[in-house]
Amino acid sequence: GSFAAALEQLPSSHALLPVWMRLERGLPLAERRLLRALAVFRTPAPADAWLAGPAEPAAALRQLIARRLVQPDDRGGVALLPALRAVVASELPAELREELHMEAAQIRSERGAYTAAAYHLHRAGQPEAAIELWYEQRDHEIEQGQAGAALAIFAEISPRRLGPRHAQTLLLLRARLHELAGASAHVADDLAQVHWAPDDQATPEAMLLLGRATQAQGNPEQALQRYQAGLDAAALLRLSTQLDEREYQRQLRQQVWRRVAAVLLLLALVAALVWWWRRPAFSEERLTRLPATAASKSAAEAPAPLLAPTAPAPAGTLATGS
Repeated sequence: GSFAAALEQLPSSHALLPVWMRLERGLPLAERRLLRALAVFRTPAPADAWLAGPAEPAAALRQLIARRLVQPDDRGGVALLPALRAVVASELPAELREELHMEAAQIRSERGAYTAAAYHLHRAGQPEAAIELWYEQRDHEIEQGQAGAALAIFAEISPRRLGPRHAQTLLLLRARLHELAGASAHVADDLAQVHWAPDDQATPEAMLLLGRATQAQGNPEQALQRYQAGLDAAALLRLSTQLDEREYQRQLRQQVWRRVAAVLLLLALVAALVWWWRRPAFSEERLTRLPATAASKSAAEAPAPLLAPTAPAPAGTLATGS
């Protein structure tokens, strides 16, 4: 208890650095690893992420709690002492920091904390993954009151560092979050950064947000134009989807007919071989050759005589006795 109290009384993380370096050398490897893992969490981490896992991390967490370096709360969370967290986080190598943020993102995502998971993905150098995860869960997270926290995360991501699809998704997220915050001017600023093509699937949503923002700014005529552009894009996309479906059906029918034609060709070849075998000329040739073949076969298979015939004795020859 006195050590934890002493940590809290130190004026800054810079003063804690020598203390941490000495402390780190005296801790087992599993405890040092867990302290670093907890250092990337901004809020208490779920204790069951380690207690319900392998024995070594669970024992390490219990020991750190006993050392009062980690504090449990009444909701199943654990966190480093604030002063210690700052110094441990500041000493993490970049590659280890990214690895630990990826692990933290997995822990948060498995428990349905998608905004926190997006934060860790962003810190791990994976903004595309953060955008995709949060966009899929945006309605749930907004209902959970995470709009402000999400806006703080995505405001730090530049669309210039992303591919076109992720840049559009990022700007749509920002625009919706700015709309929820009542910042209609920011909605227009976000959506003005890219060109929304009529055949782009994101265009209807973008035009809807832009229309509402324009209307909130007191320009109903321009808002109607935005709404109409969104409706036109939606109609074009429906038509395109129908055409794609028809093309798919046409290709499918062609493949079926190709397979049917292959089967028919195979059957025709079999029928031709059967006809060749049974044709009259071929049958007569077989019949004329059959007797000779049978006769030669019978002669070859006839048994040889048991005794060879004896030639008659020459005339005038008498048999003599001994």
